[in-house]
Amino acid sequence: KCEDEEERRQNKTKFIRVRDTMDVDDILDTVAFDYGLDDDREILVQNREAYRTVAVPQGTLMDKETKKVRHYLTAPQKFIELLENPMMVQLDELLDDCRYGLKSGANDFFYIEEENLSQLGIDERFLTPLVKWIKQMEKGVPLTEETTNLYVFHLHNYIEEVRTRDDVRGGDLTQRVKNALRKDGYDNALAYIEEGEAQGYDDNYTCKQRNVWFDLGDVEPADIVHPKGFKYRVFASRNEGLIVNDRLYCLDVAPDVDEEAILAYLNSTVYQAVVETWGRNEGRGMLEMMTYETQQVPALNLRVLDDEVIEELAEAYHDFENGVEGAQDRIDKLVLAAAGIDTDVEEFQELTMQVTNRRNERGMSSEIMVEEVDTLEELGTHTFEVGVDGPEEQDNTDLSQFM
Repeated sequence: KCEDEEERRQNKTKFIRVRDTMDVDDILDTVAFDYGLDDDREILVQNREAYRTVAVPQGTLMDKETKKVRHYLTAPQKFIELLENPMMVQLDELLDDCRYGLKSGANDFFYIEEENLSQLGIDERFLTPLVKWIKQMEKGVPLTEETTNLYVFHLHNYIEEVRTRDDVRGGDLTQRVKNALRKDGYDNALAYIEEGEAQGYDDNYTCKQRNVWFDLGDVEPADIVHPKGFKYRVFASRNEGLIVNDRLYCLDVAPDVDEEAILAYLNSTVYQAVVETWGRNEGRGMLEMMTYETQQVPALNLRVLDDEVIEELAEAYHDFENGVEGAQDRIDKLVLAAAGIDTDVEEFQELTMQVTNRRNERGMSSEIMVEEVDTLEELGTHTFEVGVDGPEEQDNTDLSQFM
């Protein structure tokens, strides 16, 4: 915390996790020990029976685009190497957009189950298939209309048409839309809206903020759907025209990035390891990421990979979707090799499974699970270099600038 920036940069910050009973003097000696890191891009991991220390140059921490540091304490060494890997970039650098899904403000009104459609008689043009949560999704299975039995009452395109029509008059836009529905013979849709008003849905906070309370806006289906929270399965799904709600994130892939290659990464065990380290534990074993955390999550920089590797990733993911045996292992091998992580695929998969189990069973058997994870790491001292190169300028904003 000294005033000399260079002195701060040269300081070695130590993250120490005590695994077993230690004398106070031994702990203090561990804190004070000089690990002699000469390279300011070098990280040291020292494993002992009673403790683990991760030593990081303070300059490395100062240069990081994110301020997440929990992984130095809790993550296995291989996971730390992934997060600090120079082949990793923020996920949003590979995307055109990353946003949360539809927030209706009145799900009971806007979401309609398939079994009720015939009774309501609403025209198909006002109904769009909707995926509400991760339970409707299956790893390796694209999202199609067969995925869901839920629909969203969606009139935005019709409302935009009414804005420019000269044959519909009377009152504000809401009333004009109602008049248009009546004029065009969409009596069932109009009756559904009026029943919603009778039940007070138009007074819901979110609905009241809209020019037309039942206009959900221009909601476009995303290329890829990414759950906000995970329990055991960490994955993302290719989307074939479905709308999702705000418990899911919408990823639109950049034009110069291969969609199947990025899907391969997002369904790899490597990505599961990254998310286990990057996400936040929200209780009951759930792991969640906010929108900005999903945008910033480390992702394999597909733009710098050879075309041959991209093709192999895309082919492996295509086989993965089609249930070809061994496709998951092929994806994991390709991603680990591309990231330059020298490890056995089966050992990495086992390590990741143990970390996922530890999260889900924390509170009942945390001591046992920590021991299981720790036994997969070799005792001794290991060093590796980190990648901190990023954009030349980073516009960091803190809360005080808004106060």
